[in-house]
Amino acid sequence: MQLEKLDADELVHLALEAMERDDNKEVLTLLKQAVLKDANNGQALYLLGAVHAQIGMYERAITDMSRAVELLPELYPAHFQLGLLYLTSGKVEEAKAAWAPLDVLDSEHPFQLFKRGLEHLVVDDFEACIQFLQRGIESNQINIPLNDDMAKVIKSAQQALDTQRGTTENTDASTGRHVFLSSYQQDNSAED
Repeated sequence: MQLEKLDADELVHLALEAMERDDNKEVLTLLKQAVLKDANNGQALYLLGAVHAQIGMYERAITDMSRAVELLPELYPAHFQLGLLYLTSGKVEEAKAAWAPLDVLDSEHPFQLFKRGLEHLVVDDFEACIQFLQRGIESNQINIPLNDDMAKVIKSAQQALDTQRGTTENTDASTGRHVFLSSYQQDNSAED
């Protein structure tokens, strides 16, 4: 197939099909071509960011998703994912800023619930974190794979809560980051 004959929207459509086949090489090729044809294609940039995150290229993912939300401010999945990328990089304030546009959503919207759960996580309020993330999973029909990621966070938060109740500190002393946030990032990249 000659990619140069296809427009950006066609390339994005083909990239979505390649995503269904888990063909990251093809997805990257198609999305990069789409962005070359239309540098202002927010959907292509969002998907490119998602693939970069999936293969562990977090800085590129942040750059792609930041540009996507500039172009498409109502692309709420991108705002949520961008915040999650910042959070797993230990950049809490940047995560909160990325999630701020989600405040227009209903308080029971899955992205709102996930955001609130993760905000409780970073202040060691593990019980509230778990409650919000569970409610988010129960209501999330928007991005089903995200439920698996949030279930991993719940598992880690439960372990931290158990440790906290045992009065043992569960942080990585060298970075000040919670061990479970670090392991979540590793788990996330290892499975993709």
